[in-house]
This record gives sequence, structure tokens and C-alpha cells, in this order.
Amino acid sequence: MVRTILFLNDAVEVGGGEMNLLAFLASLNRSLWRPIVTCPGEGSFLNKLCEAGVLVKKVKLPDWRKLKDIPCRLKALQDLYCIVKEEKVDLIHANSPPWFPVGYWIGRLCGIPTAVSVQGPLKAQRVRQYSLHRAGLVIAISETLKDFLINAGVPPDCTQVVYNGVDTEAFSPNQQMTDVRRSLEISENDFVIGCVANLAPYKGQD
Repeated sequence: MVRTILFLNDAVEVGGGEMNLLAFLASLNRSLWRPIVTCPGEGSFLNKLCEAGVLVKKVKLPDWRKLKDIPCRLKALQDLYCIVKEEKVDLIHANSPPWFPVGYWIGRLCGIPTAVSVQGPLKAQRVRQYSLHRAGLVIAISETLKDFLINAGVPPDCTQVVYNGVDTEAFSPNQQMTDVRRSLEISENDFVIGCVANLAPYKGQD
């Protein structure tokens, strides 16, 4: 029996969270799971989803913290409700905490479970604002993040660590890396650590 997962995402272009979702979708057993992903409009993320043969639903997910977005919330709730009913969705998965509240209320209304991925640091206040304690499953990408979520009020039995995977074929040593070492005057025997990410102060790469 094939079950349907609705992934909630609100990015037009591909960032770290979208890369992780695309990698997950590429390895998803399509004989067991049928993915649907929300996307607000045209962009590189929509193109990548279409290339992967994933059904895309154009939905704008509002910021749950801003009063001015209340009309947009009602529209999003209506759109998602129709998708869940028409596509017979079995699970709603928010790919980032800000999009979980709308998924939670639709899941509660339709009687289906909800999950959310937490891939970066949050303030404890945001954990409560996004109602993460109400999720059926909260996925953290590290033990440190899991401990933080539990301390912020997420039940331990609803929190699980799933590390981000790495495509070892895409990130394997090759001639190009040898050329990079040479251009930076790094010896072939020197140990080198690389960081593939958006460089932002809040991520603490320093």
C-alpha cells in the first residue's frame, strides 16, 4: 500500500533545507511512499522537484508570528485542507519549524499525524510559538539540538535525531580538489576541513 506524505516547504530557491529535502526524496522508496511538496512559486527549487518527478502544489505558507499574515493563513489552511483531502495524504511533514503550525492544524482537523524537521538553532520562545511540542515527531539533526528542544518543552519520546547524509560520490576527492590544494598552497599530506554551507554568523562556523 502506497502512502502519501505532504512536505511543507515555502522556499522558491534552493538552500540547505531544500538540498536536504531533495536528497531525502531521491532515496525515498516510491513503491511505499508518494511525496508531494508545497512550493510558493517559480524558481530553482520547483525546477529541481519537477526534475525528480515529485508532485508540486503551489501554496504560500505565511509567517505564523505576524498579525498581518492572518488572511494568508486562512488561505493556506484552505489550500492545504483541499490538498490533504484530494490527494488522500497520510502524513504531513513540515521541512522547517515556521511552517509547522499550519500543518498541525490541518493534521488535527483531518485526523492525520504531523512531523517537523529542525535543522538549525532556535530560540526557546520560537519552539513554543511554533507549537513544536504538539508534533507527533520532531526530527533534530544533532544530539545537541535534540537536547535543546527537550529543554524547551518538546517531549523526549517525540524527539528523534536523524543526521543529514552526505553524497559521497559528489563529495569525494578528485583532481579538482588536488587543484584547489595546489592553488591554496596546501600540501597533499595536510589534513583539511571543508565547510559546505551558507556562511552566516548565527550558524557558528567560526
